[in-house]
Formats: sequence, structure tokens, C-alpha cells
Amino acid sequence: MSRIHYAWAALFCLLAAAGCLASPAEEAEHHLAAHMPRDFPAAARRLTHLHQTLLEGSRAQSKELRTPNEKTAQIEPFAEMCDVTRWLPELAADSDLPEEPWERVYNSAANLESLLLPLAALNVKEQRDAYHRQADRIAKCIDQITGVANDYSADPRQTEDDPS
Repeated sequence: MSRIHYAWAALFCLLAAAGCLASPAEEAEHHLAAHMPRDFPAAARRLTHLHQTLLEGSRAQSKELRTPNEKTAQIEPFAEMCDVTRWLPELAADSDLPEEPWERVYNSAANLESLLLPLAALNVKEQRDAYHRQADRIAKCIDQITGVANDYSADPRQTEDDPS
């Protein structure tokens, strides 16, 4: 992987961390997030699944997780989508993507994050309504990310039915 990948990933991580107001306990748990996809193609599939879940308005699709202390936790689809979006450049940098497709992923993730961040401060009903208003723009970002993942997937046997 080229130095530019590392530089962009570092910049993206610094920008994401600058807005983080988590307590030390939350920060420690964040680094061990059980819902972090295993790789870039899995992250792209997960974004597609989360987008559909949010459009359908289903809270039943919240992902049950095991935290490091083995307590069961729930993560709401919107919160998970924000996390996966922030992790995309790092996951893509860890893959074998050439520089140009990685930059497309980075730019699409940044665009997606700019659409999602303002929604995070809203109450549930306002967030749902705002998400639906932004759905086409969000879908376009996800489609661009998924397109790169499909073009450069190391395992073509993976399907979109696997939302991991």
C-alpha cells in the first residue's frame, strides 16, 4: 500500500477523532467494537443492509453484539452505519485496493459521513424523516462504495445476502 493511503487514512482518522466526545470507558469499548466488519467488502455489504433497514424503519434489525465483558449489547442501525462509514477508509486501506479506487472510497465515505452527521443530533422521528429525505444521496454514496468493493473483492463468492 502506498504512503498516500496511509496519509489519507491518518487524516480521516484524525478528523473523525476530533469530533469524538466519548468517555475513556466508551473509548476503550469503541476500539474493540464487536460490530466492526472484518474487511472492506463486508463493510460495503453491511452499509447496503443497514440502508435498507433504515429505509424500512425496522428497529428489529438492530445487531446483537457480544461486548468484551460478554454482556449482550444492541446497536441501532443508524449508529452502526455511522461507525462503518468512519471505518471504511481504514478497511479499504487494509485491502489491496490501488490508490485511485481507494480515493473513490475515501471520498464517498466522506460524502456519506457529511450526510449522516447532521442527522445524529436529531430525535428518532426527525432522524428517520431526514434520513428518508436524504435516501437517494445516501444510496448514491453506498453504491459507489459497493461498486469499488465488487470490482476489487478478494472473494467473489461473497454475496450481498451476507450482511456482515
